[in-house]
Amino acid sequence: MALQTLTIIDSNHGQYVFYPELTTTTGGGMHYNTEWISYNTKNYLKCSHLRGNLSGIYKSPIFDTAAGADRYLVYIVGQDTNEADIVVVGTGTTWDSQVPIVTTGANLMTDGAFDNWTTDDLDDWTESDSDASEDLGGQAGSCAEITASANYGHIYESIGVTAEKWYILSGYYKNTAGDTAVFGVYDFWNSNFLTAPDYHELDDATAAWTEFTYLFYTPSGCTDVWMEFGGKTSGDIVFFDTISLLQIDEAKSTTWESIGVATNTWTNIFELDQGPSVTMRLYYGETSPPTSHVDKMEILSAIVTARYFQVQININDPVGEVYAYVEEFFLRFCQ
Repeated sequence: MALQTLTIIDSNHGQYVFYPELTTTTGGGMHYNTEWISYNTKNYLKCSHLRGNLSGIYKSPIFDTAAGADRYLVYIVGQDTNEADIVVVGTGTTWDSQVPIVTTGANLMTDGAFDNWTTDDLDDWTESDSDASEDLGGQAGSCAEITASANYGHIYESIGVTAEKWYILSGYYKNTAGDTAVFGVYDFWNSNFLTAPDYHELDDATAAWTEFTYLFYTPSGCTDVWMEFGGKTSGDIVFFDTISLLQIDEAKSTTWESIGVATNTWTNIFELDQGPSVTMRLYYGETSPPTSHVDKMEILSAIVTARYFQVQININDPVGEVYAYVEEFFLRFCQ
């Protein structure tokens, strides 16, 4: 991005200092865990949260007044307001962030991705009152298109498990309009569904790939389960893909006790105890790059003598589910 040219705004020297095409090339803005985002059809800056890092820094291009060093009153304004607009999106924290589940071992499903077919038959699954065919429009690669020929017609796979352990089943599904996808976990040795009383129904309004998860516990004597996926009613056409079954590491997973459920309220556990913070620093000087600086430019103005100017934005979000967005802005000068 080329250096922006000086413009005149309301008889004040102004500089457009935020551009949607964020770049790290010479003359452009520098991004350290920040990125551009369109919000309400406008350009904003946000922290990228890369690898869980919730702090980001953006440095604007260096602006040259091209008039030599002079004394200016400098301030930052938003595109439509008298100050830089900062929006906070996201609220609270998620269940997974507060009560994370740790798994152990490999995926127990064989071909949960539904990639292995011989002609039009799944290699590792068995059909029961259903017909499974390969569909190339899966959540990732191929998927299984299952047509039920009876109520709860399904495909199934036998999986060896350990008794008295917790497991997490996850995957993706979608439905044909008006049809309902179901899955069941059947305890072969105890002749009971662990998705009691029988099959678990998924949202029948979902026509796009949607993730699902399900926790279950294997009772005493249970060493083999049948994982069943199909349609609720004869004639239903449903789709499944990317199925996994993992054993939960109970010792390493967060428990109710570890988050203080006995003494904390629901709000204490899941609501934020702090909000995001955004700070703006103005670098200024008679040589480039400028090294003198003044802080709190998000709420203050500054009187400085300089030719070169650069704005730095720091964003600090409290948790991964919350973002502070900073609207593109102008840097204005008054003499």
